[in-house]
Amino acid sequence: DYGRYVVTGVKTVTDLMLAWQLNPDLFTDDLGIAESGNGVADILDEARWELQWLLSMQNSWGGVYDKVVTASFPGYISPDQDDAPLFVMQEMSTATGGTAAALALASVIYQSVDPQFSQQCLNAAEKSWDYLQQMTLTPYSNPEGFSTGHYTDTVDADERYFASAALYYATGRMQYLDQARSLFEADASLLHGVEWKN
Repeated sequence: DYGRYVVTGVKTVTDLMLAWQLNPDLFTDDLGIAESGNGVADILDEARWELQWLLSMQNSWGGVYDKVVTASFPGYISPDQDDAPLFVMQEMSTATGGTAAALALASVIYQSVDPQFSQQCLNAAEKSWDYLQQMTLTPYSNPEGFSTGHYTDTVDADERYFASAALYYATGRMQYLDQARSLFEADASLLHGVEWKN
């Protein structure tokens, strides 16, 4: 499966950024990747690769598409042999909220590393958060003719909370804290866990 999935990508890139933020001295710039030796911890170079892909999944009005996949799993072949057409699937509120959160966190993490990239992430996070306010939850289901993996999530309050909290952390603006507080007070039991869905 060489599909590219936003909700699991958000989970992974968030884990990488939080690991660096909590333990920056553990991460070096000499792991032997293409970017090694550039003065930036390699974990942040790897995270940036995924963040740039998340930015490419955002449309012009702020929605974020769920995934990019072929119509079916390619079987046991190497990635360079998977030449089937790729399809971008519909925008989802879960993908939009999660991406807004990851990009808001990135805006803080990369501020000292690359201020221009940091600002790009913040601008995109705010655009997605703004659009998220008018989105409704539609749990993902593969369209007819597609059989690749899908990550169905029937609740998006947790992604909305994560986006609001992360944007408050990045900006200090009360509108984000107010939204996070409102979601927490509505049902705090939804706002737990560190899985792709929660």
